[in-house]
Amino acid sequence: MAKVNATVFAPGTKVLFARGGEWRESLAVAAGCKGTAENPITFDAYGEGAKPRFVGSEVLANAGFTPADDNAWKYNLPNLPAGQIYVLQNHQFLGKGPATYASPTLTISSPTDPRSDGKVYTVCVRGNVIASNGGDHLVFRKPGGGRVRRPARRRRHPGLRHPHRAQHRRGGRGLRGPARRPPQHRR
Repeated sequence: MAKVNATVFAPGTKVLFARGGEWRESLAVAAGCKGTAENPITFDAYGEGAKPRFVGSEVLANAGFTPADDNAWKYNLPNLPAGQIYVLQNHQFLGKGPATYASPTLTISSPTDPRSDGKVYTVCVRGNVIASNGGDHLVFRKPGGGRVRRPARRRRHPGLRHPHRAQHRRGGRGLRGPARRPPQHRR
C-alpha cells in the first residue's frame, strides 16, 4: 500500500486490488493525483471472490496480553495516535465504548482470556481508511460494476449562488426547462 500511496498517478490510470485481499493500511491517494473528466483515475478490483477490504486496524498478538484486573487486560502498544481507541474482537467492536490508552499501555475489558480464547483482536488506529486528499476525477469502483465518482471540485465565489436554484426547488422551469431530480450519489 505504501507504493500506491506514494505514487502520483496520471489521468486514465487504473489501480487494481485483488479480490479477497485485506489491507490494514489506509489508502491515501497522493495529493497530486488529478484525473480528467475523460480520463479519471480508477481504483477497482480484479479476480474472483469478496471485494477488497481496507480495515485500518492493527492485529494484536494474543500472547501479548497480560491480566490487569477483573476482566481487564493490558497490552503494550507504544505510539498510538491520540483520540478514541476501539478494539475489535473477530471484526466486532469489543465493549460499549473505547478502550483506555495511556502510552504505552492499552487496556481492554473482556470476559474471556485473550491469550487463549482463539479470537482475533485488532485495534482501530486510523479514522480515514480511504482518503482522496483533494484529488480530482477519482473513481472508486463498487463490487458488481457500479462506481462512486468523486467529481472535480467546483471553484466559485463563496457569495455567488445559482440564480435559478430556488425556482428548481419549487418545481419552476427556470432557464433550463422542466425541473429535474438531482443525480443520486451513492456512498
